[in-house]
Amino acid sequence: MESSKNVKLYFAPLEGITYPQYRKVHSRIFGGADCYYAPFIPTGIYDKKFLLRHFPDGENGISLVPQLVANDADKFIETVRTIRDFGYEEINLNAGCPSSTVFSKYKGSGMLRDLSTLDSFLSRVFKNAPAEISIKTRMGVSSVSEFSDILPIYNKYPIKLLTIHARSRESMYTGHADIPAFLSAFGDSVSPVSYNGDIFNIEDTLQVLQMIPGLQHVMIGRGAIANPALFRMIRGGKAISREELLTFTGELGEEYLSSGLSPAITAERLKALWAYMICLFPDSTREYKNIKKSHGLDAYKAAENVLISNCDFLGTGSFSGI
Repeated sequence: MESSKNVKLYFAPLEGITYPQYRKVHSRIFGGADCYYAPFIPTGIYDKKFLLRHFPDGENGISLVPQLVANDADKFIETVRTIRDFGYEEINLNAGCPSSTVFSKYKGSGMLRDLSTLDSFLSRVFKNAPAEISIKTRMGVSSVSEFSDILPIYNKYPIKLLTIHARSRESMYTGHADIPAFLSAFGDSVSPVSYNGDIFNIEDTLQVLQMIPGLQHVMIGRGAIANPALFRMIRGGKAISREELLTFTGELGEEYLSSGLSPAITAERLKALWAYMICLFPDSTREYKNIKKSHGLDAYKAAENVLISNCDFLGTGSFSGI
């Protein structure tokens, strides 16, 4: 697609899905993403062995931005300092996670509940953090209209990239991303801005680029899990094939086992992908149910093989929600 030729594409972090093993195998087989963002870890963890298990991507030649969730500036700064020792020059602050357990601790989108505290946090971080800081944010707690008060705070700081998920926290993932609200923020932001929200296929990508002239950064999450070849396709590459999908899940399983996970946990991690990837196989209700009901890695593999081999396949499938 000519209109996406110069656009930077980022793989959004998805908790429970985009583990280091996933990023490694996805990058090797499909590619297309300019950078991966890791699912957040809490601040206050300074054990380098622990952190390296979460962020080994530099060793694998993968472009990665680690992400942190925080409500304490000093702990955030110290954790950034530790991760910086691994060679990561950018750290992402999560100010968007809508989870109740995160929100209630004034972390993630909970940071947007008290803008004075958010301002103080960012002031201390940008004065002391030994790395560039990017931010992934929602547009408000109850309404995207709150962003008119949030953006002036962000505009006070040299944010490397401001990724805006065009929803409020209360919207969770329901309804539609608010592109008109994003457009206003895009025009008023001092920092470079990345769009995030409801991109599930090539057509969605084209529509966003047409509606937001000058957009240079796009982050995709659920749509790229549902169709692992989506980034490649946006770049003009081929659609995913049955054989490629089998190779992908097979190699991913091997990576999980090699990392020390048990066959049972490996099976559960692979099963989690199918809540998204099932869009590639319309009319596969029974086969998908068999994957979900399978116990153990061998049973999972047998059920997966039946689905991939026998069900109607739509290599350009588009996620429609779970």
